[in-house]
Amino acid sequence: MFKILIGVLCSFVVSTAAPLGVRIQFDTIEQLNDADSRLERLDERIGLFGCYRVDTEDMAFVESLGVSYSIFALRSSDSPAILELDPYYYTYSSMVDSLQIWEAEYPSIAHVEIIGYTQQEQRAIYAIKISDNVATDEDEPVLLFDGTHHACEIMGMEICMALADTLINSYSTNPEIESIINRYEIWIVPLINPDGNSAIHNDISLNYRKNGRDLDGDGNLYEYQCNNSWTCSTEGIDLNRNYDWYWQYGGSNVPMNYYYRGASAGSESENQAITGLVARIRPLLSLTYHSWGEVVYYPWQWNDNSAAPDSNVILEIASEYAMRIPKENGFETYDPEPSEGRTGEALDWQYGRYGVISFLPETVQSQDFIPDSEERHDAVIDANLQGVFYLFARANASQIRGIVMDRRTHAPISAEIRVLQAYSTRVDARMSDSTFGRFFRLLTPGIYTLEVRHPSYPVRTISNVVVTEDQITELTIRMGSLVAGDANDNGLLNGVDVVYLVNYLKGRVPAPDPIELGDANGDCLVSGADVVYLVNYFKGGNLPIPCNNLSDR
Repeated sequence: MFKILIGVLCSFVVSTAAPLGVRIQFDTIEQLNDADSRLERLDERIGLFGCYRVDTEDMAFVESLGVSYSIFALRSSDSPAILELDPYYYTYSSMVDSLQIWEAEYPSIAHVEIIGYTQQEQRAIYAIKISDNVATDEDEPVLLFDGTHHACEIMGMEICMALADTLINSYSTNPEIESIINRYEIWIVPLINPDGNSAIHNDISLNYRKNGRDLDGDGNLYEYQCNNSWTCSTEGIDLNRNYDWYWQYGGSNVPMNYYYRGASAGSESENQAITGLVARIRPLLSLTYHSWGEVVYYPWQWNDNSAAPDSNVILEIASEYAMRIPKENGFETYDPEPSEGRTGEALDWQYGRYGVISFLPETVQSQDFIPDSEERHDAVIDANLQGVFYLFARANASQIRGIVMDRRTHAPISAEIRVLQAYSTRVDARMSDSTFGRFFRLLTPGIYTLEVRHPSYPVRTISNVVVTEDQITELTIRMGSLVAGDANDNGLLNGVDVVYLVNYLKGRVPAPDPIELGDANGDCLVSGADVVYLVNYFKGGNLPIPCNNLSDR
């Protein structure tokens, strides 16, 4: 058990006269703002969900909102939480030791690297990549898992480490896990905030939230005005309000506020470590773990109540993912809820900038950052891993996967991929990567139209792309000008094309690719008539006529 005074995190206040907690699921931003202006909030404001302290009079107001809610007992927070954690919780050093042991024992599937250093004390921030052929960047989907932006929310690190342990140590004995590791590149960053984590483990405060930046420059680190709540005023930056995605609208500009977003967007080296990694590996899906509330936040619902452009597939995945994670009460599952979208948070930054379908699970039941027993600790991990394995399966289901290349050189092209049914100028361009020309786009079943754009090529429009249930639709998209009658596809129309067509019709050379390039008279067939048409064109006749199919290639 924790060596903490009883009543800090463990005891219930059970009295009909005492205030209670209420968990509210809002329908609109207006309802949320109304509640925040009238009730005492207990959790972070991330999306259309909130936990509040209420009394009898407050409940009348809650009822008047017409929203879904549930009641929970409040926990007392009268004593400072400054004592030790139990030894089954990872420390920074034990985390590093485990990562290095896994890499040493399983070098073919585990690779550890330092992706950056902390802002204040220059501690290394570690990531582990798990994949077959781990030393090679393969043309495979990437999934990213990270934990502990906020120092006191240590279950993120625990879940990330348990996931790595499960994958690595089951690779040779579990066919399902072997398939996952062979199919994907999995990146895990267990501890984004090592400096803040040192305050948790070094008897400063179990409620310390932010990173270690010495805001006043006096050399005294991790200063706080109280330590009996995560809402106490402390030094440091809230790392999950520091991302460069509508940073100015989120968090607080007051340095000692628990939501302090920093002096500028992306100012903290911890954030730079993650943003650099995401830009490099371009995940398909990601989870960024927090505590508490047993909620899964997804992108997003803005202040005008508009949804993310990929809202159909995001809500589908969020709902399926959340329903696989049991709450600690044993009879409910996590609640999927939209984030507000413009707050400088990691999940919204990843989605807005790179199109990563990203989720923020708030693990552990209301008012607990840190489970008070090993049994609860293990149960929270096991519950959350059930959701993870659903995501592994969904990453190989309904979607479009494509490669964009130059049609003549076959060189990969980093091009903008617009799925017109899920396109918006509110998010950054969705690009194929420059290494393989590869893109992945998770979608719900349906019929889609793609536009592929690059400044050096004509826009390609690909219509009637069918996505079916649990299937991957593969596309190879060749960029470059298409000239009717250019049978050898060199971008020029001359007598060589006549020779090529004659040789093709005699079986001496491969067919034009696409075959419609050999069509000169516009009938979408390739025959001797096209040879005659080209010869007449070179004698002053009409221009070749493109086949209708050619414009879609």
